[in-house]
Amino acid sequence: LPPKVQEELAGAIDEPLELEDIAEELTQRGLRELVLGLSWQLALADGALGDEERSAHEELAEVFGVDEDRADEIRESVLA
Repeated sequence: LPPKVQEELAGAIDEPLELEDIAEELTQRGLRELVLGLSWQLALADGALGDEERSAHEELAEVFGVDEDRADEIRESVLA
């Protein structure tokens, strides 16, 4: 990759996007719900679910405009 692109990618790792910026990038509801599902799967990957992980997922759902009932459905589908 060109040096400028490398710098941009490195900067994205050092300074991750804010949730609002992610929501701005993901404009389609289906993509937002997919990311919610994947983030829940990631939270469960180590076999332990902390309060901070649950809170972060709830906050992500809120920023994405996904209501609580639908977020619960997504979490349940990941567990199934």
